[in-house]
Amino acid sequence: MAMKDRMKIRERNKPEIFDLIRDVFCESKLTHAQQMKTVKQSVLDGTSKWSAKITITVMCAQGLQAKDKTGSSDPECHNSSDRIKVRVWDEDDDIKSRVKQRLKRESDDFLGQTIIEVRTLSGEMDVWYNLEKRTDKSAVSGAIRLQINVEIKGEEKVAPYHIQYTCLHENLFHHLTDVQGSGVVKIPDAKGDDAWKVYFDETAQEIVDEFAMRYGIESIYQAMTHFACLSSKYMCPGVPAVMSTLLANINAYYAHTTASTNVSASDRFAASNFGKERFVKLLDQLHNSLRIDLSMYRNNFPASSRERLQDLKSTVDLLTSITFFRMKVQELQSPPRASQVVKDCVKACLNSTYEYIFNNCHELYSREYQTDPELAVGKISAEVMWSLFAQDMKYAMEEHEKHRLCKSADYMNLHFKVKWLYNEYVRDLPAFKGKVPEYPAWFEQFVMQWLDENEDVSLEFLHGALERDKKDGFQQTSEHALFSCSVVDVFTQLNQSFEIIKKLECPDPVIVAHYNRRFAKTIGKVLMQYADILSKSFQSYCSKEKLPCILMNNIQQLRVQLEKMFEAMGGKELDAEASDHLKELQVKLNNVLDELSAVFGNSFQTRIDECVKQMSDILCQVKGTGNVAANARNTVAQDADNVLRPLMDFLDGNLTLFATVCEKTVLKRVLKELWRVVMNTMEKLIVLPPLTDHTQYFHAGGNGLKKTFLEKSPDLQSLRYALSLYTQTTDTLIKTFVQTQTAQVVAANDLKWQTSGMFRPFVEITMIGPHQSDKKRKFTTKSKSNNWAPKYNETFHFILGNEDGPDAYELQVCVKDYCFAREDRVLGIAVMQLRDIVDKGSCACWCPLGRRIHMDETGLTVLRILSQRTNDEVAREFVKLKSESRSTEEGT
Repeated sequence: MAMKDRMKIRERNKPEIFDLIRDVFCESKLTHAQQMKTVKQSVLDGTSKWSAKITITVMCAQGLQAKDKTGSSDPECHNSSDRIKVRVWDEDDDIKSRVKQRLKRESDDFLGQTIIEVRTLSGEMDVWYNLEKRTDKSAVSGAIRLQINVEIKGEEKVAPYHIQYTCLHENLFHHLTDVQGSGVVKIPDAKGDDAWKVYFDETAQEIVDEFAMRYGIESIYQAMTHFACLSSKYMCPGVPAVMSTLLANINAYYAHTTASTNVSASDRFAASNFGKERFVKLLDQLHNSLRIDLSMYRNNFPASSRERLQDLKSTVDLLTSITFFRMKVQELQSPPRASQVVKDCVKACLNSTYEYIFNNCHELYSREYQTDPELAVGKISAEVMWSLFAQDMKYAMEEHEKHRLCKSADYMNLHFKVKWLYNEYVRDLPAFKGKVPEYPAWFEQFVMQWLDENEDVSLEFLHGALERDKKDGFQQTSEHALFSCSVVDVFTQLNQSFEIIKKLECPDPVIVAHYNRRFAKTIGKVLMQYADILSKSFQSYCSKEKLPCILMNNIQQLRVQLEKMFEAMGGKELDAEASDHLKELQVKLNNVLDELSAVFGNSFQTRIDECVKQMSDILCQVKGTGNVAANARNTVAQDADNVLRPLMDFLDGNLTLFATVCEKTVLKRVLKELWRVVMNTMEKLIVLPPLTDHTQYFHAGGNGLKKTFLEKSPDLQSLRYALSLYTQTTDTLIKTFVQTQTAQVVAANDLKWQTSGMFRPFVEITMIGPHQSDKKRKFTTKSKSNNWAPKYNETFHFILGNEDGPDAYELQVCVKDYCFAREDRVLGIAVMQLRDIVDKGSCACWCPLGRRIHMDETGLTVLRILSQRTNDEVAREFVKLKSESRSTEEGT
């Protein structure tokens, strides 16, 4: 009867509790009375008739103490049947434990326990229980997760108590807020350290606390449940402050671990019966919602409302608490900071406000101020706003120009936005129409800075493109493209850079000219560095078959792409300075291509030398005819095809390859260089009779060099001149030599002679000219022993014929040191041409002595021809005279 009386007293003293429960769940008075009667009877019958089947499954544990010496544990669980007591042990199986088992009842190490009141169990439960101490000396930490299935007789379909509590709390919150409060959250007036645990007014709070105590609902679970309820009303006045305080205490519960436990905050949170994933998802959704609302803070937190301004501060505090939760409880590495989130939200709000004003400028002013349809207030406002904005922007950009507070890319983006703003709202206004705006000048220095930085980026990209191309072996980009991919990559980057400048659509032609000049320098630096890199390594590729041609094609493609870029930048309309720079660049690239072609042509020198030597072997039987009569001489060239075969075999294969892999412009350069090498080699190594068949290989049926170029080529003219000399007599050749060699002696002063023996200088004087074979041509003075300034005073007479004039003769003076047992040594040589003396009648002069006779190409050719006439005494003597020189060992 005592229990029945207590229930009556409770019902009489606290009727508001039962009325509130009835109202929350919308029960009628009749139904409520019947339910109360049933409950009372159930309570009275509880101790005698109550029965239940309980199944407990131990799922896992975490954060346990390590009791083994090895720092680990082997946990097992025991329970008792009074109240459900779950204990966790460290099972040991070593010798010490076996001995301990003989002496004590418990040989295993105690890790913790939890005592579960059977009255708190209901339905199917998946619950974490914190482990508690058995005595004050126990070292305990961690939690254990149990799955409990309770089948209570008569209550087989009842939900677990945690779910029941959630249902009760949420329904109370809904009733008090939405039904009674018309959507306004009533904040309880509570004070003290545990004020955060007070969620409702007195009656509702007593209901949830009674349920929690009766059925073992943790206080942290209550707090998290109430936080979830408040998150649906986070914009209501006063709610952000409550949520911030609530989340701060939730953070403290999980993050502030004691020194005696080794359980991390994230593990403690994972053991929450509220559900880890559920709470994290709740915070993420709340965080996103707060960001959206803060991005419109002018609307959501108006400055006119002191209450809403306080909520704004509390909202920022709530964001800080969420960041703390992510860092300390979830232990995330770098969650978004509240300060940065708020800063981004403020910027977003300002941007949207500014955008709204400008997008609706005309409408706003028309609606508010415009009464006369002829008065365009919208245009006036746009004009005034732009003028004010322009003044502020100008001063701001001048300040930024001094300190460069942002990156160049940020200034470029701002430039684009200002351009859009001007074009959209200002350009067509009467005050600005047809005028060059001033805004490009604000950004000129920043665009120039971007161009400077872009040059570094372009050069870095160039090196990367070349390295990739080199690694791939400079392969052709396609079957029809004869160049490799690095050229395409370099110009793709340059074109992208120019496209950015072009999209600025700068309306000031002077500033456009400045940009084009600067960018033209970048183009020049990039392309010349590309050409320099190829030039430095080009020699090493010349032994490859196709690679040198591809590299030269690359340079030619640079010239082609440069021309296209020139047109894209304005062509003939381009600023003169920028245009001149690009034209000079074309000339430089053209010179580079010429140099590479010369290097490539010279790389064939050794092989061409071999071919020409083989030709020389074929021609070994062809010799000069000396001074015999002209009608007795026979034609030297008898079989030109046979003579040219070694060279033509070499040229045939190579020129066919070049025609396939070279761009047309490159091919012509290569053919010119090969023509030069072949002609010079043939002239220097052998002297051939007149031949013409070799030109066909370089003409290549019209695809190669033009016949006019071949016929007028100075190399071919030189060779033909050498061929014409070949058929001339010795006298004619000597006459030609005398008449063409105008500066034959290299002057030298203060000639000295060093010798350890007898020094006996003498002078040898030789008359050189035609028709001297039957006359005395050479006289010598007597030697003077050990005399460094000898005086001879000897006179010699030469007899000249009347066939040629004085301009065909010269005197060669050679000072020698007489030696008895060896060849006389040359001290110095001088030459006097008779044509310089004949008009004077007589001449007495000092002749400077030189080391040797200097000759041009004609002189060398004559000397080579005469050196082949071994049976001609005059030719042999002439070659010896002109070949003598002072030994390099004697000094100057």
